[in-house]
Parts: sequence; structure tokens; C-alpha cells
Amino acid sequence: MDGEGCLTIIIFHEVIKMSYYSSFFRAALVEINQRLVRRRETRGILSLLHGGAKEVLEIGSNLGYLTGLIADNGATVTGIDTNTSDLVFRVARKRNVGRNVGFGRVDALKMPFADSSFDYVVLSHVLEHFAEPEPLLKEIKRVLKKDGKGKLITVVPIEKYLGQNTRDHKLLFRSMADLRDLLQKHGFCLIESIDMKNSVATKHSFSVKQ
Repeated sequence: MDGEGCLTIIIFHEVIKMSYYSSFFRAALVEINQRLVRRRETRGILSLLHGGAKEVLEIGSNLGYLTGLIADNGATVTGIDTNTSDLVFRVARKRNVGRNVGFGRVDALKMPFADSSFDYVVLSHVLEHFAEPEPLLKEIKRVLKKDGKGKLITVVPIEKYLGQNTRDHKLLFRSMADLRDLLQKHGFCLIESIDMKNSVATKHSFSVKQ
């Protein structure tokens, strides 16, 4: 559907294994953190979405707070999450009625989207939960538009000390260079970065010959 003010409903459901974040209560805590603690990060993500963000995929959409803000900047947004609480998705859809958004319970390692579907993928506080990031990054590259047109925006916590903020964190970043090196290893090229006190937001592109 095209046109101003239209609503795109996308519903995907898979059986997802219960995890640390699989409850409405956990989702609510994440949003409180987004609103009160990570406001600068949110502004950073929105600032990196310049230059014609048309189709955006948010991996880890939670209750749809950031999803809605991205849509308000003129994008069509698909939010996916693995939370097993149906209430999380009902709240996300209800609060975004009138926006060009859709939500689904989807495993990011096997997404039901065609190749080259998105201009941007937003990955905020998600990458650090993957002990082996290669399958995730490979799938992200598959759904991003090719030849440098697709962009990955990612935010990770900078955990400078052993054991800092590591509950359910399987991949630790001690500096922005750690994130840059990881993504470059998997074919991404750094475009912009915003270095914050306890986290870093970056925008990367990649180019794949057709």
C-alpha cells in the first residue's frame, strides 16, 4: 500500500524459544531504558537515518517505541522481535495505528523477506546477544539492498571492564574499534559513527557484486 497515512500490517509468527527478554515485563523495562537512559542513542539512530530512508527493518522492535519514531521520519518500517508475549505485539500494533508500520514474531536468523528488501536495517542493543554473529550479519546482508544502497545502523554497549553489563551478553565490545573490525570482517564499510559515553552508534554499508 502506498500513500500518506496508510497502515501496513505485516504479521509473522514462529515458535520462538523462551529467553531472558521473553515477557511483557522485560519489554517494558527495555522501553523505560530507551526513554530515560538511552535517549541520546535514539536521537543518534534517527540522525543516521537521513538520505531517503524508505524501507526500514528494525530487528528487536520490542514495544514499537523506536519503530514509531522511525516511521514519523517518513519511512515504512517492519519491526521484528522474538518475544514470546503476544501482549508485546498487541501493544506495538495498537500504539502505531496510523503509521506505516508492521510487526512480527520472527527469528532474525531466518527472516521471511525477499533479497534486497530494505534500505536500512536498525540493530539497537541486539548484536551483543549473539555469541556467533556471522549468521545474523549474513542474513542482514541478504535483505539489505545491494551495491552500497543498503545501510546497517547498529548500537552496542561499550563494556570496558570484564563482567560489566554482561547479563545475557554473549559478545562484548570494549571499544568502537571492536565493532568496526567485526563488521568490516563481514563485508561492511563504516560510513558514520556517534561515540557516546557507554555505547556507540554506527552506520555501515556493504557492496556485493550482483
